[in-house]
Amino acid sequence: MAFLCIHFQFFTHGKFAFASEKLLRIQKYVLYDYVLASDDFWAIAVTRARKCKQCKRLKKSLLELSTLQNSSLRHVYKFAWADGYEYVEGLDGDEILFKDLVKIKSFPSLVLFPFGPKQLKGAVILDKNYMHKFLEVTDPISRLRRLKLLLQRFLPSKVHVLQSERQKELKIFTRAKDKHLRRVLLFSKASGVSPMYKKLSLLFDRRYVFGQSNNLKLANKFGLRSLSSSSLYISKQSGSNINVKLKRFTNNTWISALASIKKILMEESPNNSPPATLTYDSVYRILNAQEEYVNVTKINSKKTWMKECIKNPKYKKNKNHICVLGVFQFGDQAGGQELEAFQTLATKSILRTGFGDGKAGSIQVERMPLSFMWTYGELQDKLMTEFILLRLPCIVIINPHKRYYSIRYGKIPLEVDLMRKFLFASLSGNTKLVKLPEHLDLENDVIQDEKQYLDEDDAFDLLFDEERKRKMNDL
Repeated sequence: MAFLCIHFQFFTHGKFAFASEKLLRIQKYVLYDYVLASDDFWAIAVTRARKCKQCKRLKKSLLELSTLQNSSLRHVYKFAWADGYEYVEGLDGDEILFKDLVKIKSFPSLVLFPFGPKQLKGAVILDKNYMHKFLEVTDPISRLRRLKLLLQRFLPSKVHVLQSERQKELKIFTRAKDKHLRRVLLFSKASGVSPMYKKLSLLFDRRYVFGQSNNLKLANKFGLRSLSSSSLYISKQSGSNINVKLKRFTNNTWISALASIKKILMEESPNNSPPATLTYDSVYRILNAQEEYVNVTKINSKKTWMKECIKNPKYKKNKNHICVLGVFQFGDQAGGQELEAFQTLATKSILRTGFGDGKAGSIQVERMPLSFMWTYGELQDKLMTEFILLRLPCIVIINPHKRYYSIRYGKIPLEVDLMRKFLFASLSGNTKLVKLPEHLDLENDVIQDEKQYLDEDDAFDLLFDEERKRKMNDL
């Protein structure tokens, strides 16, 4: 077992500085293309064009939270504003007043959208009566602090808090859940979990399991003498392979990243390298640099199709189970790039979160019931015919229980961001799903046992022969 040790700073202190002078304005198609199509948290101030003192205060406060260098929320939330009486694009494509679309009844109001795929009905509306107690504060610093605490309350977390140094505690953290994933453990003197660490735990949910502790005895086992500065450790092995029985971990077990970070900074700025401390962006960069992929099953037989999609034991009673099927071109060069892009899509975190009322215990976060799988389109005639797939590559999203589907065509190289945007739109209801024909039997009419070919040339020769035979039979 080997781990990566990072001395970590969550906040970048310094003078107040604005990255930009304007908030993003929600108008026309922005709500669907930027807000609902992303997996970010969003806080949107809804104002009115007439004179409104508290409206201006709310907009200014959100601008400060989004741009001040010492704001812990600028990496967590996306901030925007909307004129409630401005027309925007509605679900059916027709224009509608923004206040009517999100059901705003008073100004100013604050609209919060949760992390992950979004629906309009999943937004939390904090109306004028709720926001009044924050915006009536005349001191801008106090007002900003109150608003910041309010927004922090609505943040879900997937961080496991370790209370003691016992082996049992470490064993639960490393093996109780997702034993195949690596672990990230933060030591901090803070008793609560910071907003940015919560955000990281959501973004990398399918790649790491996150933990935090302020227990000094546990920190001593990791070679830390104090918790005066935060330290972050990343395991190089999966949770099931982590040895928790050691009384003290040595330098052979844990590897400090400070020297490596300093080297990277020197390479990027040889004449004026900054100190080797990490911000949110740096930690994100380090976590994202580790190549980890979720296993994606190849569908080459009816048996695997049934197991992974139609009767997946993980989602036996879940009628919202979604099968995400990548249909690729047969061939090593094209198929290799497509599969790698599809694996990247499957590895990215896709969580469903509910804000509740912001009180402890009301905020929910869970993985969406998704199964990722792939197949070669040329080797699955029934699939291509029944779903009328016109070209490859493409992605087919199927709900086998409710019998709905949607299709997105791509091009080579397959772009992960476009696939993800389509998947989010389908999960949010912003892409029209098509009802499957009643005669279509998903168990027997879609996937057939894949034929075995000696090589690619042999496969294409036989495929052409079969196509010629079908055409002759049609005549």
